[in-house]
Amino acid sequence: MPSASSNVNFFPATMSTENIILTIAIPTYNRAAFLDELLVGLRGHSQLAEALAGEFEVLVVDNASTDTTPDVCARHLPSLACGRIIRQKVNVGFPGNLRTAFSAARGRHVWILCDDDLADNIIIKKILCALRVYPGAAALLLNRDIYDVSMTRLLQANSLGSRLTAVHESWDGKLRYAGSLLTASCVVLYRAKAERGFNHPSFAGTCCETMVLALHALQGGDLVVLGGATIRYREGNNGSWNALWPWIYFHNIPMVVHDVLDAAGEWTYAQSFVAGRKNYIMFSLCYLMTSPITRIKKGYRIDDLKLIYGNTRVRSAAFFVISHTPKIFLRGAVISMMGLRLLFRQISEIRSASTLFRVPFVMFEKLKKFFQKERV
Repeated sequence: MPSASSNVNFFPATMSTENIILTIAIPTYNRAAFLDELLVGLRGHSQLAEALAGEFEVLVVDNASTDTTPDVCARHLPSLACGRIIRQKVNVGFPGNLRTAFSAARGRHVWILCDDDLADNIIIKKILCALRVYPGAAALLLNRDIYDVSMTRLLQANSLGSRLTAVHESWDGKLRYAGSLLTASCVVLYRAKAERGFNHPSFAGTCCETMVLALHALQGGDLVVLGGATIRYREGNNGSWNALWPWIYFHNIPMVVHDVLDAAGEWTYAQSFVAGRKNYIMFSLCYLMTSPITRIKKGYRIDDLKLIYGNTRVRSAAFFVISHTPKIFLRGAVISMMGLRLLFRQISEIRSASTLFRVPFVMFEKLKKFFQKERV
């Protein structure tokens, strides 16, 4: 039987891999230009890279790209002195690519670094320092500065709100950052603890893969928030996450948190999370309607919003608010009221807290189509 993937190792023959603390796993597919920019940043200061060599590895998992991704890796990974690339024979999807990354990782902890974001070896040094201080940490949460697609204009700085380090032992503290666990590039996971999440039903098909793995890891350890370690996050790419984010916020995030905690026997916290988020669906709708205006205040331009909202065919009332004619604004308001009415009707049919986020999947499919439908 032919191998499902090929493995190219750029480690020097004399270099030991026994002391690797961190695997920087970069799942990628047909983003050679972004990947090139990322690998240049990881090379960074050569002296620092050499000093850190042997403590981390860079693992690129190529999901059967058809562009110049192999050439980019061949050009940059040897100079990192700690690089490998695994090439899938066929596209196995993001969840499958993530499984491959974890199974091939040599580090105790795995940093899932998205191919379109940017980091450097200064951040690597901060992560390694934290892992020496907190070797048993279940997860590290990094900060992020959000940039436009070209990475030339800062849209939002310090998304965590603090540059300080904090350690959270209880679920009360951990769940404060539940939404941030969705951003793969901001999460470093204890590999052996996180791998249990691959068997959870919510791992595939929810666009919350990193959150599922993080919640499983956090069942066995602390969450360390590294506010001073900041990645550069690229906003506005055309991808499945952007196209489906109303559905993800309406349904998947609360469902995943509740179900993982429930399955882990953390019933009290699962119920507490439900009670604290009983208006989550309504909050998500308000977020959907107001986020364009909020983003404008943070520095987004109309062109950015067209990329984020327009190209994915997602429409919301606030998107119409920033449009130019009263007719379109009124149409957006009517659409919003229709959405509110639909949600109120569905929420009124819910009979118990334990089923709060178990509204029939068909209803969310209708909502998803509703918000993705062209209404101009």
